[in-house]
Amino acid sequence: MSNQKNQEIEVLRGVAVILVMLAHYPFLAPVREIYWLPVIQKFHFWAGVDIFFAISGYVVTRTILNLRTQPRREQADLLIRFWFRRFFRLIPMAWLTLLIAVLLSAFWNDRGVLKTPIGNITDAFFQLIYMSNWRAYWCSVNQSDFCGANTHFWSLSLEEQFYIALPLLIIFLRRKFWWLAVALIVVQFPLDRPLLSLFWVTRLDAMLWGVIIAVAEDNGVLSRIRPQFMNNTFLRRTLLPAIIILICWLVAGGHSRYSVGIVAILSGVLVWFASYKQGYLFKHADTFWRPIAWVGARSYGIYLLHVFCFLAVYELFYRIYGSNEALGDAEAVAVLSLGLAFTLIVSQITYTTFERPITDFGRRKAKQIKLPFQNGAQQTDGPIDPVKTNPVPATL
Repeated sequence: MSNQKNQEIEVLRGVAVILVMLAHYPFLAPVREIYWLPVIQKFHFWAGVDIFFAISGYVVTRTILNLRTQPRREQADLLIRFWFRRFFRLIPMAWLTLLIAVLLSAFWNDRGVLKTPIGNITDAFFQLIYMSNWRAYWCSVNQSDFCGANTHFWSLSLEEQFYIALPLLIIFLRRKFWWLAVALIVVQFPLDRPLLSLFWVTRLDAMLWGVIIAVAEDNGVLSRIRPQFMNNTFLRRTLLPAIIILICWLVAGGHSRYSVGIVAILSGVLVWFASYKQGYLFKHADTFWRPIAWVGARSYGIYLLHVFCFLAVYELFYRIYGSNEALGDAEAVAVLSLGLAFTLIVSQITYTTFERPITDFGRRKAKQIKLPFQNGAQQTDGPIDPVKTNPVPATL
């Protein structure tokens, strides 16, 4: 299984985070309701998160599938190193963003939309214990000063819960674990999942489709069902936007109780196309689609930071003009444009100076850490050779 970075997956990440920002735009700038309400009544964009979920399920499962066949001691070794890497990939950047939220709510918050410092500190606590999705649900039905401005962290907590549970299921169920994935998809599919409802903030089906795609790839199934029809230029250029439009249409206005389940399937289809690295989804991903791939590589930071970057710019205009009523269409365009530029700049700075270095540090340390049970694995009845007993870290 190749570990070379899949540029089509990176482009798909970029598309997903762009959709999420579109979903949030009406609340991050003084855009008049007559402009955005008719749009989101027909097409909503929050399903970009489901594309993220499908990507995560696929990418993460590929890295830990060998847990199925390893002895118990090696499983523990691989599992701890996996969790160690995921911690440094996700948590430091999340904590940095939560700190920014607390500071902005304390010192740059005349409009009050960033809630209160105590609310954002409470958000940080729930993120610390990976429970932001449950908190997002609670805050959606209980207005409280102890709710902050970090609702979008719900998806991060759900993914963290997934990263804890998935490898354990692989260890205990081994090659049968994918049957549980299928069963959970079937159970969730008919559930009615309105926005920010309990079943909405705990949905797993898109991630589980990613799991199934990774298992199918590992078993050689994908090589036998290649979507060769996507080599047709007209079909590829038609089908990709059609799927994106259909996803956005399905989640607007609650067309059906099955909409979220269908969106998960379509998100899985996009990941399936991208998994081959053959240009089935994005031809010339390294050239024509390179700007979107650039966004995709920084999508984690963009997702976490964009709310606060836009609201910081919005706050600046509010202070200059004195009220929301004084902000017209021109100011709305300015806030959107400057907010986007500010988001990309801040995301690039944090990516190069914080996110990527911390992630690389976690990868290096995951290879170097010495686990307490490793020495026991080296015990023999004869004399111990200190060279031979020096443990070599296992890597994924």
